[in-house]
Amino acid sequence: MTTFGTFGPAAQVSVAALSKRAKECVVEMIESVAPGIYLGWGAFVVQLGNLIVIAVMLALFVLALLLPFPKARRRR
Repeated sequence: MTTFGTFGPAAQVSVAALSKRAKECVVEMIESVAPGIYLGWGAFVVQLGNLIVIAVMLALFVLALLLPFPKARRRR
């Protein structure tokens, strides 16, 4: 069985079972997926989406360090 892409066994498509138009649609879908945007600085290369996730995680970490803990209410 010939398959398209590496989408796992659930998404494997038999080429023989597809009509000509269906084959064209599958090829167009696979080709339309553009590669990500990569940013590089020397030997350091990171995808833009991953860089955004890292920045958000760092911001949350800094906020967790800077924001005060809730204080317990004192009993009278």
